[in-house]
Amino acid sequence: MRPGRQYRSIPPPSHRRLVGHTVLLCIGLGCSDIARFDTGQHDAYCGTIVAAPFVREGFDRSIQAELHLNIAELNVAPGRLTTHRGSTRCEQGPLFRNALLRPPAKLESDALSLLEFGQGRELNFMSWVESECQGTFLAVVSLMHDDTVELRLLHSESDGGNEDRGRLGVFPLSRGRRGCDND
Repeated sequence: MRPGRQYRSIPPPSHRRLVGHTVLLCIGLGCSDIARFDTGQHDAYCGTIVAAPFVREGFDRSIQAELHLNIAELNVAPGRLTTHRGSTRCEQGPLFRNALLRPPAKLESDALSLLEFGQGRELNFMSWVESECQGTFLAVVSLMHDDTVELRLLHSESDGGNEDRGRLGVFPLSRGRRGCDND
């Protein structure tokens, strides 16, 4: 708890209601409009993974992400993810190919759905995203004040012991008009 703030115990609202109420509150108070992050049918957020090894653990350094966001469906189907280039691929193609982001239903009434970290973020949300060949990843998407998006992909590959050889990839993404250049 933060000093000086008083908290009272209330039953947790459903996440959908909470986001709806938050949007209405923001409209009334003049908060920024996250609708500007919606990519529509043709645009996408594009970028290459961060080069530092500790934030690209288990990913090839040249892998690129293409993220389409549907802000109106943020709590149901917030977007789609495709990856390009890099050797982090499946036999038949990319690690992700138009993979739907699926918000975890268990977070609807949990405070974790209101995750805040770092500076410069307007909104953070989490989704599951299914790889073409490597199972389910956790995607943490941050909508940034400067109109960019930050994508984190996490995947657990426990060896059955105490060592977790999972993956962590951080992708700074910028809006690409007419999608990403995939050459």
